[in-house]
Amino acid sequence: MFDYIMHGRMLAFYDANPYRDTASLFPLDPFYPHVGWVNSISPYGPFWLQISALTARLSGNSVIGNVLSFKMLVGLFYVASIVFIVLILRRQNPTRVLNGLWLFACNPLVLYETFGHGHNDITICACLLVSVWFMINHRHTLVIIALVTGALFKYVTLLVIPAALVISLVSLANRKERLRYMLVTGLATALLVFIAYQPFWFGWKTIDLSSRIYMYTTSLAAIIHTHPVSYTHLRAHETVL
Repeated sequence: MFDYIMHGRMLAFYDANPYRDTASLFPLDPFYPHVGWVNSISPYGPFWLQISALTARLSGNSVIGNVLSFKMLVGLFYVASIVFIVLILRRQNPTRVLNGLWLFACNPLVLYETFGHGHNDITICACLLVSVWFMINHRHTLVIIALVTGALFKYVTLLVIPAALVISLVSLANRKERLRYMLVTGLATALLVFIAYQPFWFGWKTIDLSSRIYMYTTSLAAIIHTHPVSYTHLRAHETVL
């Protein structure tokens, strides 16, 4: 959470670019001692940085005020997720509305990660649910816009877009509708991405995800990539057993 706050403060108070500048440039900031990634650029999308900056500006220099404000911020996306879960289930399976609502809203992991940890994964959860709502209403362009919006909060949502494109293309009746869908959707998403990145743009390095790879070290894929010899040894040991 303090990385969220610090990146927001860098944008709001120092006119810095969190895609180029790091927290280490601002050692006198009152939040600097709490930051984890002091030498790292932001790994999050521009929409998250913008709302982080707004939240940090409104919260001032109070540590408690900022923490509570950022928890309230992710809480808004938690509420939005609940709303769309209800809308989806009322359309698709009305008898399961209460069950679905209960399973999400009272899920200990969701509650801890959102209100306890203040994690921004709930932003992409809300965007994914919005995309499902548009999908069941056959608003195919809005499905992709919702997913791209999610990616502009946190890039992982990009992984869902190919599947959504395939579903939409299969659902459309003929080639003309598919071409129109691809054209309109492509232009709309390109405009959205342009608007989102324009305030931060300093060249293609702005969206170079390879510069952030070193920040992700705990997944199985990262372990295999970082320690191929250890992984090979582990597999050999498993084979012997």
